[in-house]
Amino acid sequence: MGAKHLLGAAFVLKVASPGVEANRMTSEQGPGQDEAVDGADPFRGAQHDVAVRVTGALWLIGPLLMVPFLPFYPPTAQIGELGWVLVAVSTVISLTLGFMALTLRLRLSWNRLYGSSFNGIAQIALVQWLAGGGDAPYIQWLILPMIAVATQRAVGMVLPVLAFGTAAAFSPLLYSSIDVSATASGVVLISATSMIVSVVMAGVREHRAELRDEGELAASLARMDKLTGLPNRRSFEETLAETAESYREQGRPLAVLMCDVDNFKQINDTFGHPAGDGCLREIAAALNSAVRSPDQAYRWAGDEFAVILPDSDFQDAAVVGTRVAEAMELACHRPDGQAITIGIGSAELEDGMTAEQLLAAADAALLERKAARRRAEASPTGPDLSDPEVVAY
Repeated sequence: MGAKHLLGAAFVLKVASPGVEANRMTSEQGPGQDEAVDGADPFRGAQHDVAVRVTGALWLIGPLLMVPFLPFYPPTAQIGELGWVLVAVSTVISLTLGFMALTLRLRLSWNRLYGSSFNGIAQIALVQWLAGGGDAPYIQWLILPMIAVATQRAVGMVLPVLAFGTAAAFSPLLYSSIDVSATASGVVLISATSMIVSVVMAGVREHRAELRDEGELAASLARMDKLTGLPNRRSFEETLAETAESYREQGRPLAVLMCDVDNFKQINDTFGHPAGDGCLREIAAALNSAVRSPDQAYRWAGDEFAVILPDSDFQDAAVVGTRVAEAMELACHRPDGQAITIGIGSAELEDGMTAEQLLAAADAALLERKAARRRAEASPTGPDLSDPEVVAY
């Protein structure tokens, strides 16, 4: 399929309504995805909104689990009553941000979600230090940020978080005593669980991405004509409806060409359908090369084609139609060498006109053009070359 055809598929999906926002935020991309680099997308198949909600839920769960233990392991061992202030401020901030993230009022980039895991580990280590280390249970909360990052990142990005969490788990050795073997067992268990979660979630993301890609491919193929490589009637109708609505609201000109191959049935009847198919491919290629960018050609049905002309009025459509007709005669021939000609009708979007009415107007113009040509050819004096209804296109 040629480059023009690929651009046509893009037109169907993105430029169907010029002026409409093209870069809509998706749940899979997320804002501030500044860590994208050449190569494989590290977030392929990931769901950003879900990751934000999960992180928000963990920000809520952590403080809520901690509060019942504070009377038994108060944060006063290192700096006295000031520890309560630090814990209170940290708790309020965590609960606030957690609620905002859970309800998507706070939209963090993937980088910031990753950074929040390190921040969570640091806060847990701080509370453990304020409580004097030793038997204080807060260090067990490390499982929350470490599992969280494992659900979002590949193993290579999880390892630094696990290393930081391990350092935090053993940090009480700097100022108190801990059960080293029990701590080591806990770290190994959390790390192994995190690694398993990371591997499993990577597989889930890849499977989701494959299903999405297959769905997009199927949708694209459903809008392409297999014989000519042009977008098909379904694609034309969807694109015209969106474009007409957008252009009507913006007051921008829009025109449509309807094209019909002259005496195409005769080609099939005389030379066979395979020859007719070859002619249709030639016609599609000539049509596609003759229109401007961002004009887009479509196969409407059988030997009929259509062209959407953005930012074009009736006069622009006449110029394009003439160029298309000339290109056909030069580039397209029947198996016997005779040039292929086409009839073309055009219409311009008017105030209050719907996409269906615009199409009907172009189709009516095409029928009138072909009828005028037939009348002229049947005239005893031959066609009147001064009549624009006869010679146009």
